[in-house]
Order: sequence, then C-alpha cells, then structure tokens
Amino acid sequence: MAANRLTCTIFINNVKFCIVIAALCILSLQKSCTSQEILNADVQGEYEAIQETKNFGPELLLHEADDGTSKPESTDAEDISIKLQPDENEIVLDSGTADEKEAYTDINVFQDPPEADPTLIKKDKDFFSFTVKDIDGNLVKLEKYRGKVALVVNVASECGYTDGHYRALVHTQSVLENSNKFVILAFPCNQFGAQEPGTNQEIKKFAEEVYDVNFPMFSKISVLDNDVPEAWQYLIEKSGNAPNWNFWKYLVDSNGQVLKAWGPWIPVNDIFHEVKEVVDKAMFEDNSQFPPHGGEL
Repeated sequence: MAANRLTCTIFINNVKFCIVIAALCILSLQKSCTSQEILNADVQGEYEAIQETKNFGPELLLHEADDGTSKPESTDAEDISIKLQPDENEIVLDSGTADEKEAYTDINVFQDPPEADPTLIKKDKDFFSFTVKDIDGNLVKLEKYRGKVALVVNVASECGYTDGHYRALVHTQSVLENSNKFVILAFPCNQFGAQEPGTNQEIKKFAEEVYDVNFPMFSKISVLDNDVPEAWQYLIEKSGNAPNWNFWKYLVDSNGQVLKAWGPWIPVNDIFHEVKEVVDKAMFEDNSQFPPHGGEL
C-alpha cells in the first residue's frame, strides 16, 4: 500500500512539473511573437516612411533637425533624414545603414533655370534698325549703312536754302567719302512752304542734273503730323528736335545713335569739322580692331 502511494505521488509531481514546463513554453512563445510583431511594425513603419519620401516630389515638406539636416514632417521614423547636397544636385535618403540609402537625381531642387535664348532677346532699336524707301520706290534697310556716320537731311527743291545746302552737301560727301565712314541721306519733304511739289522722279532728275548729287536720295516723306516714317520718328525723339523747316540736319554715329541736330540757318560748312571728328573717331575705332602692319598677332 505504501509503495502504491509513493508511486501516485511521484506521478502527480511529474504531471505538475510538465504543466509548469508547458506554461513556461507558452509564455515564452507569446513573448517571442509579440517582439516579432513589434519589430515587423517598426520595419513596416520605416518602409512606409521611405516610400512616402520617394513620392514627395515638388510638394516635399521638410523641417530642420538639430543636426542641420531636414526631415519629412509626414513620417515618424526618427532615424530617417533627407540630406540636401547642392554640389551633387541630388537628395539622399539616409537611414543610417548602407542598404537603406538611395539617391534621387530626378529631383533637381538646385538646378539653375534655363538661360534665355539670345536670339529671342529684343535689342534696343537705333537709326539703322529701320527700313525706308529709296527715291525709286525700293525698300532699303538702313542696316546697310551701319558702321558709317550719317548726316540725315530733309531736302526741298524750291527753298531759299536749296542751293547753298545742296552744294555744301555734295562737297562734304566728296571730301569724306574716301574714308568709307560717311554718308549723306537725303529725304525730300513738301510740308514746309510746299517747296518740294514734284514727284520722286522729278526730284531725282532735278538733284542729279543741277547738283550732280553723289549721295543716296529717298522717297518723299512727311516729318510732321501723321505718316512720319519710323526712322524719322527715331531721329526726332532722340534729338529732341522736330523739323520746323527744310534742311534740318541730324548727325548719326556709326552705331546708329543720334548725336546732334542743326536747323537750316546753320550752314553745312559750319558743322563740317564737328562731323569730321565723328568720322575720324569711327575710323579709329574700326582700325583699332586690327593690329598694325608688322605687329604681333
């Protein structure tokens, strides 16, 4: 009887021991599962933070961290930062490990704006920017005279200043034309005393037969009120002087800038030296672009 009792006691103790061991195993397993879930949750959160960062695009919101880096406001992952690197034109995601670093060169937040096309930049106009009609009715671009000093005159055939001005203009052209840096441009006008009443061909014939003109002549124009050619609008605006009679003289330098204007009461001979100074300057500027003979290249 005593032996049976001992056997039962041992059996019961073994059962209790097994139950305790089983309970401990269950608790250990539960703890392991809970730790894995927490770990998975952290990894998933970090992954989602990285995925969100990839999709930030131009609306990326950043805040500055204590270490000088910028972090996305939309993620709770404290170990993920965005480092802006202007020298490399890229954004680098840094999670602290080499496997979790990615560079995105498609977001060039430091990229300079494209330069403007120089061919599309509107240049300031000058006298040589305009187009006029010659005395035969052909369109002429004044650009062909760029590089030359121009004396622009509104002429008339029946004015008291006609003879003196035509003769002096022809002489001035003959003296300065060898420089290849000077030209007189004559524009007939009938607005003052109706002293240029003829047609373009009649004006041309008169100037050639009477004065043997040696400078270009252009179609009859208006210099007042409506229909003033753009070239003459430019002369009037830049000089501050609108013609009030025939034979106003406008001096334009080789770059198309208006320098000065004189009325008909100022003879051409009186302005010759001033005109020649501008011509000499244009010649000097042109020659200075080339080395002298025998100079070093």
